[in-house]
Amino acid sequence: MPSSQARGKTAQPQSEFDIPLEINGEAAANLTLVPFYINISVPHHSNSTVTSCTAYPYPIQPLRRNNPMHLLDTNYYTLKKLIEQTAYTRKSLKVQAYPVGGWRWQYAYAVALRRCGQDEPHYLLSFIPFVNAMLPYCHEEVKKLNDTEVKREIRYRQAVADSQAMRADAETEATRRGVEPQAVRFKKFFATGDRQATIKVAAGQWWVVATHKVPGLTYYWQQPMTVHEDQNNVVTLNEDNALTIEGAW
Repeated sequence: MPSSQARGKTAQPQSEFDIPLEINGEAAANLTLVPFYINISVPHHSNSTVTSCTAYPYPIQPLRRNNPMHLLDTNYYTLKKLIEQTAYTRKSLKVQAYPVGGWRWQYAYAVALRRCGQDEPHYLLSFIPFVNAMLPYCHEEVKKLNDTEVKREIRYRQAVADSQAMRADAETEATRRGVEPQAVRFKKFFATGDRQATIKVAAGQWWVVATHKVPGLTYYWQQPMTVHEDQNNVVTLNEDNALTIEGAW
């Protein structure tokens, strides 16, 4: 065991294992807890939806992805075939876990259809002019969604870097303050499938980590949020700020 003189020379900051347990109790007793509202708002839900959520006072290692990020194909020939398949299958099957081209493509197609201002063809001979009219709009919408995925990839890599660089200090500080991760249970549900939970936490920096699984899709969030006293603290988890979306995406 090092002497007191050696410890004085080292002057190392306390680690989370050196902090006396009584400090935790004292810090916890002095904390002011404030309401924190957490919403999940995504367009995909089912009777078999599984949602888990925890609020952490420090960043954690993000969920490992099963597959690397991929972009939608912008090749005109591929897009023509997708437009034909989508226009045809939408007439017979409206709800499915794995739609033609994935959900991003379905979003691009729906926006392009509105912008194009044409109705989907009812006869085979009318497919060619319909596809040609839709093609430039679909190409533009696919490029927009690809840009969104590139930004998502950047956020994912930043979250990995933050967890490696910040977790030790942030977890030590949370321990010093007597702040622990809070499990989140969603108790308020809406007709749209959206859900809301309320927890009480100490003011400060939090990371809301959630997984939302539906047939064909798995959403994952690690959303940073600064909770303030005397403020309406709300975070909404949606497709735009999801850290990863896997499956038929």
